[in-house]
Amino acid sequence: MAITIVSQPQTLNMKRSNATFVCSSTNVANTGFKFIVVVKDGAGTQIGKYYIPANPSNRLIFDLAPVIDQEVKIDVDDANNDDIIFSLPNGNNEILSGCATGFLKFEVEFGELYEVGGVLTEDLNLASTNKYFLDGATQYKKGINFEYTQLMPTGIGQKSWLTDRDISDTLVQRAVHIRAGNDDEGVICFLNDSTGIINSDATKIEYKLYNSSGLQATESIVINSALGVGSPSSANVTEKLAYFGCLPANIKHPFSPFTANVTTVTDWTYYTFQLTDGSGVGKSRILVIQRSDAPCKNDSAVLTWQNQVGGYDWFRFDGKTDTNIEKSGKDYSKPIGAYGNTTFTYDTYSRQKTSFYINNKQSFLLRTGVIDETEQELLSNVLKSQNVMMYYKNEWLPVVVNTNSFQVQEQTAQVKFASMTVELAQDQL
Repeated sequence: MAITIVSQPQTLNMKRSNATFVCSSTNVANTGFKFIVVVKDGAGTQIGKYYIPANPSNRLIFDLAPVIDQEVKIDVDDANNDDIIFSLPNGNNEILSGCATGFLKFEVEFGELYEVGGVLTEDLNLASTNKYFLDGATQYKKGINFEYTQLMPTGIGQKSWLTDRDISDTLVQRAVHIRAGNDDEGVICFLNDSTGIINSDATKIEYKLYNSSGLQATESIVINSALGVGSPSSANVTEKLAYFGCLPANIKHPFSPFTANVTTVTDWTYYTFQLTDGSGVGKSRILVIQRSDAPCKNDSAVLTWQNQVGGYDWFRFDGKTDTNIEKSGKDYSKPIGAYGNTTFTYDTYSRQKTSFYINNKQSFLLRTGVIDETEQELLSNVLKSQNVMMYYKNEWLPVVVNTNSFQVQEQTAQVKFASMTVELAQDQL
C-alpha cells in the first residue's frame, strides 16, 4: 500500500491557477481500484472527498483549484473590527488587518480504494501535503509553476506589495506609484510570514513624508498585533495576508499610529512606505503615494478591486460620473368596478393596471482624467476582477463591471482618457 506524489503545486498558489497533483500507486492493478482524495480546510474540517479512477497511464491527475475556488475570497471586512477594511484603522493604532478568507490553508490527503477479500476497502491518508491559496489568478502563459518570489518581502529588489501596478520611475526610481488626494482611503496588501510558508524577512514598515523642500518626517512601525495583525513569526494563518491602510485618509485618521501626516504637513507632495527588517534594511520596493487632489467641480468615484495577485488595487476616476436607473418588473391588470353591489359603479380614478413587482438597477458611467500607459494597463485588470467596490458620495458600494470592453480615448500620443460602466450589485427596491 504505497502512494507517491509524483508532482504537485507550489506551497503558495493563486486560486485561479493550475493546482494539479500527479500521484502513482503500487496497487492500481487491484480489482476495483480508485484513488481517494480528501481535502480539508485549515481547521481540519473535510470539505471534499473524491474517488477517482487511474488514468490510462495508471496515474491520478487531480486539480485542487476548482475544489477551493469558493472558499478563498479576498476580505472586505476588517478582521479586528466590524467595519469595512478600506477605512483602516477602525480601532486604536490598527492600521493593519489580518484576513479571514483572503489567504487559506488546505490539507490534501491521498488514499486508495480496492477489493480485499472481495470487499471494497478504503485505506486513507497514505500521503498528504498542505497548500496555501490567495484570491488571485495566474495566466496560462506564465506556465504551470509561476514564480511567486517577487511577492515575497525578502529584499529591496522584490516588489512585495500585492499589486498589479508596474514598477516605474515617476518620482522614486524603481518604485510602485499611486496617485491619491487628502480624502482618499484604501488598502494595499503584503504577505506576512516567516514560518516557512513565505519566508518574509520584513518585520517593520518605514514611512517617509516629503514636501517640495524635501524629507519632513521619518517613522517606523513594528508589525505586530498592536497594529492589527500578528508578527510574521505567528503560526496563525489568518495573519499571513496583511491589509495596510496606506492612503492619506487612513494615515491622517485619529486612530493612525503615524504622527506626521497630510494634515501636519499640509503642503506634502508625496510619501513612501517600505517593508524593512529590524535594522531598517529594505525588504521591498518602495511604495510611493503621490499627491493628486480630486477636482472640486464634480464628485470623483473610486474603484478598488481584487487583483491578479490576491490583493487590492485602487484608482480614482476624476471625470464626470453619469448615473442611470433602469426599471424592470411585471404588471398585472384587474377589472375596474364594484361587481358585488346592487348597481355597477366605478371611480374614474380607479387603477386598472398594478405593478406585481418593481426592480431598479443603478449603473454608473465612470470617466478618468488624463491617464498614462501604466494606469491604462492597470485599469484593464478591473475587467478580470471578481470583487469590485466603488466609493462614491461618501459610501462604499459593491458593484459589478458591465463594460464588455475597456474604452480608451487617445487625444494625443501622450494624453489619454478612459471610461467604463459599473452596475450596483444590489437591487434597488
